[in-house]
Parts: sequence; C-alpha cells; structure tokens
Amino acid sequence: MKDEELKNKTESELESEIKKWKGISGAIIGVSLVLMVVIIYGMITKGSNTLDINLLGVAFACFASVSALNSYIKKIKIELSSRKNNS
Repeated sequence: MKDEELKNKTESELESEIKKWKGISGAIIGVSLVLMVVIIYGMITKGSNTLDINLLGVAFACFASVSALNSYIKKIKIELSSRKNNS
C-alpha cells in the first residue's frame, strides 16, 4: 500500500489494519510451524523424499512473507506515531 493511502485513512482504520495484518501474520506462522513439524516427523519416521523437502521450502517461504508483513505493519505504526506527534 502506498504512503498516500495510509495518510487518507483515519487512526481507527489504521489500528484495525494493524490488528488484521498481525492476525494474518500469526496464522501464517502457526500454519508454517505445523507444516514443519509434520514434515520433520515424516522425514524421521519414513525417511526423506522430494515432496517433504519441497514442502519444507514452502514453509520457509511463508516465514519470509511474514517479514514483509511486519515491515508493512511498521509503516502503519510510523504513520500513527507521526499523527500523534503532530496533534
């Protein structure tokens, strides 16, 4: 989202955006952790195969997307703090 779009939103809308994106981040982390545990358990019990290794890559890619979400959340927090300082 562009900085201009953040400036056009109210403080309550920005706070709800933060809550929404934190929830999505938490869900991605939770699903990725479950996926990793299941894959590692399968690799230990059945041995590793290419599908397990590929799914492990997917789990790590999901963790990478969380960092992008966190940077967006940080932009929203900066916008909120700049509004509070200007008030």
